[in-house]
Amino acid sequence: MSEIVFSITGIGDVSPVTTRPEGIFLVRWMAQKPALQRSFDSVRAELERQERNRLKEQLEAEFRKEILAKFR
Repeated sequence: MSEIVFSITGIGDVSPVTTRPEGIFLVRWMAQKPALQRSFDSVRAELERQERNRLKEQLEAEFRKEILAKFR
């Protein structure tokens, strides 16, 4: 996919139709937003929430794996 995306050169450009094992793709560059730099304090709560969710999902997956292994 990345080769399709990076072959487009400007806003409004459309890629050729591309067929891959995952499906058929047509990519259009719709807009470009300027990069923005945010302070750590402004994103801290969001980062903490994402990390808690990641750890929770990891622990749940490990627990599920252990339970399944124990009772199979």
